Amino acid sequence: MLDDATQSVVDEIEKTQLNNSLVKTVGTPNYFASVVDTGHNYIATAVDGVGSKIEHLLKHEMYDTIGKDCFAMCYNDLLCVGANPIGFSDHITSTQQDAHIIPKVISGILDYCGFAFTVLTGGETEILQKTNFHISGSMMGTVSKDRLIDGSRVEHGDVILGLPSSGIHANGWTAINKMMPELITPENLTATKIYAREIMTLMARVAEPCAIVNITGGGFRNLERIPKNLQYELTFDYTPDPFKDLQCEFNHQDLYTQFNMGIGMIVIVKMKDLAMSLDAMKDSRVIGGVVENDRPNVIVHGQDIFFGDADPYVFKEKEVCVEYQLGDN
Repeated sequence: MLDDATQSVVDEIEKTQLNNSLVKTVGTPNYFASVVDTGHNYIATAVDGVGSKIEHLLKHEMYDTIGKDCFAMCYNDLLCVGANPIGFSDHITSTQQDAHIIPKVISGILDYCGFAFTVLTGGETEILQKTNFHISGSMMGTVSKDRLIDGSRVEHGDVILGLPSSGIHANGWTAINKMMPELITPENLTATKIYAREIMTLMARVAEPCAIVNITGGGFRNLERIPKNLQYELTFDYTPDPFKDLQCEFNHQDLYTQFNMGIGMIVIVKMKDLAMSLDAMKDSRVIGGVVENDRPNVIVHGQDIFFGDADPYVFKEKEVCVEYQLGDN
């Protein structure tokens, strides 16, 4: 539910889109990337940054990781709509004193561009007298009109696959800094993984995955972006470091709504495509299934991860019956 101020902005955007006769938006609102119909094909765009993680990367002089994280946050969002990412642009603000950082940040971006078959198209650099070092990025990609993924094909009986993360990625660092600052180490500040090869191989072999979900801010609640009244029931026994450490301090709700818990990307497929999908994405594993429900909801290990009136860092017990068994169709 959006607050009144945010809803008014959304209404104005929709009004502008309706009045624009040249292009129109398509796909699911509030999904991972924006998609417009130019008449000939679809163009997808994503904009993102690094969040509070940038403070820790600067402290540890991990400048190339800043560029990689910014690139990855945009790139993975584009993958969620089935786009082929083609160009990345950055916007950097810095003081003259910190300007020496910029080439190292760009180096990280270029490393990921090469890995993901994408180009750095340009950007904007502002040198100001007083500012914190900051980066944001935008990425553009193309989507064939018959290959757009917007979650609308997800239904009861579909299978949920998880792809492993490379660590905490770029979300959850504010909470870690507050609750467990001892975990802020170079080993845990690894760059966000990009899922270029896994998703591209999948798209080449499977006609159309039902949904691709980037587990970023909001954790596994990102599944609720899928525009269906469905319940996503997850069970996985894979909890790598440092998430095992987080379990000592954070409750169930916070763990799965703030962190990726070792799963950086989710792919939902039809049961008939399961074997082919697992073969295409070698590191993937089955982590759950989809069942009918009266509202979008996520269950992890038999417990609801969201309660509308819950306070941060306060978990309320709730019994949930999990009826889905993998293999039902």
